[in-house]
Amino acid sequence: MTTAVTTTVAVRELCEFTAKRGDLDLRFTPSPTSQEGIAGHKLVTGRRGAGYQREISLETQYKSLRTRGRADGMRVHPEIVLEEIKTHRGALERMPDNHRHLHWAQLKVYGAQLCAERKLSEARLSLIYFDVDKKSETPLTETFTAATLQAFYAEQCETYLQWDALQQAQLKQAGEPLPLRVLELVARDKACVHREKACHGASCPLAKGFYDRLAPAREDALTRYTLDQTSVRDIALRHDVCPYYLAQDLVRWVDVVIGDYNYYFDASALLHSLTVLNQWRVAVLVDEAHNLVERGRAMYSAELVEQDLPQVKGSTHRPTARALDHLASDWRRYSEQQRAEYAEHPMPPQVLIDRLTQTVAALGEYYTEHPDAGPPHLRRFYFDALHFLELAENFGPHSVCDLRVERHPHMGQTNSIVSIRNVVPARYLAPRLRDATSAVLFSATVNPPHYYMSLLGMPEDTAWLDVPSPFASSQIELHIATSISTRYRDRARSAAPIADLIAAQYAKKPGNYLAFFSSYDYLQQIADALAERHPRLSTHPQKSGMSELEQSGFLARFTDASQLVGLAVLGGAFAEGVDLPGSRLIGAFVATLGLPQFNPVNEVMRVRLGEIFGSESAYDYAYLYPGLQKVVQAAGRVIRSPEDRGTIHLIDDRYTQRRVREVLPSWWGGLHL
Repeated sequence: MTTAVTTTVAVRELCEFTAKRGDLDLRFTPSPTSQEGIAGHKLVTGRRGAGYQREISLETQYKSLRTRGRADGMRVHPEIVLEEIKTHRGALERMPDNHRHLHWAQLKVYGAQLCAERKLSEARLSLIYFDVDKKSETPLTETFTAATLQAFYAEQCETYLQWDALQQAQLKQAGEPLPLRVLELVARDKACVHREKACHGASCPLAKGFYDRLAPAREDALTRYTLDQTSVRDIALRHDVCPYYLAQDLVRWVDVVIGDYNYYFDASALLHSLTVLNQWRVAVLVDEAHNLVERGRAMYSAELVEQDLPQVKGSTHRPTARALDHLASDWRRYSEQQRAEYAEHPMPPQVLIDRLTQTVAALGEYYTEHPDAGPPHLRRFYFDALHFLELAENFGPHSVCDLRVERHPHMGQTNSIVSIRNVVPARYLAPRLRDATSAVLFSATVNPPHYYMSLLGMPEDTAWLDVPSPFASSQIELHIATSISTRYRDRARSAAPIADLIAAQYAKKPGNYLAFFSSYDYLQQIADALAERHPRLSTHPQKSGMSELEQSGFLARFTDASQLVGLAVLGGAFAEGVDLPGSRLIGAFVATLGLPQFNPVNEVMRVRLGEIFGSESAYDYAYLYPGLQKVVQAAGRVIRSPEDRGTIHLIDDRYTQRRVREVLPSWWGGLHL
């Protein structure tokens, strides 16, 4: 005799899966924050008086499905009324229909559970919409028979059980084993089919009726085990649904999700939100983990540019225009007080924070009443301001606030940029790592360990495994050009000897090479020197702002039969993630230590890092380690397999320093000076 496996699901999750109907509608309407939602619930339930019961726990079993949930409250006198409270902002009639349908479904399931538990013949249900701005309630109340509610409940459970049976069947066969179901997530602009249309049913045909067609699209998708961008798009178009939001739904039903860092580590990350909400046990694998330092900083940094303040007079409602005028005036007055072009501020300027708060409130009110109105740049400013205010609220030693003032006397203009820069992303990344059951970060360039562990917020007891390289020092011939300095002051006179060095290596062994430089300006100096001194040498320089198609064209020129020298920028598109195996690339020149530019911003970062990690670590953390990480990545383009052979030239006398050599890969072996 076999016992049926009981599946437990939250009522909210059940309804999210079974009860969404109608269009996908992502027209922007400011919604209450989580804090406002909590406060709204407390205010509503606080109005109910004595005898009101809050957070009614309900649990019932339907066949092998156990459903659990908590209704917000229940009145018992003069009659029993089960209430579910939903907070909102703005006119209720603008709420998408699929939201209301979902809210009613959740309440009806609670009603069915209540009737079953208390043996009621009917239930009076009240959906309370609470406007967080007006502090007003809109109750929608209906009476349902227990039989009606039970039928609705059974329908939802049957739908879920059919789906669950498919999932359980896959799990039972896992010992065979079945392959993992893998999903690739891509950015919305890459997945979008109708980029010129808005994400709602009145504009985009793939948003209209999205939830009505989602279930068959989902079932079709999950008959496959590889759900890359192309296959998800094909399935979505076959069922007339949006590929991007189909992929977002599929996240809940696959084994492995592959995507950009932001899907788990960003402030509003989808994967992290689902992990916390559903109490998932997830394993996070972070490839090229060295990049997470700068990506983490970027995610939790913000800047506002004075000249980008929207000019909206006459194009929006009066409170917004007035708030923006006040913000512009106070901003100008504040920046004029700063005589230096750059200055660090101990805290985000309160006068700007106050004005930004007022402006965001006015814009929120405007978008609540006019969700489709306003120019795109106004909406962008609204989101940028929200992000800035959020970071200002969490400002601390891990952050730097600065104001840069750009004066153009000949134009009679002044512009200023206020920034909150994240210095130590550990403040935000560590909780993400803790919420994972396990996290593995890996890269060929996470050296030294203490630098990455401290900046990424890894626990002190993190296991650190230095895996021996699959490559051997016999595969490369490594040279250091000790007679050449690539320091900024020496770059002009370094161009000729670098050009001669490149030409000499090419003459010794013709083939394909990549040479990396710290900037486009430096690259151009070398290109000019090569053209003048070695005109027969075929060169191929990287251009600024190359499109993806142009980048592909650049790499396509490196063939097994070609012989050329590519000139590229260190840290750019061709310095990482590029595979040119065999004779497609036989050598690299790195004409720099890759150190970040010496400027006031980086100096403030250095000081702050010294305050946190000790003055002896400040220079290494701010300059040396980030620079050498780029060097190792660029030089690593040469050896991509155990069969590759090549030459690497490190061009700068500082490569002989011990502190520099210690960061370079040990498998590179001895150096030819």
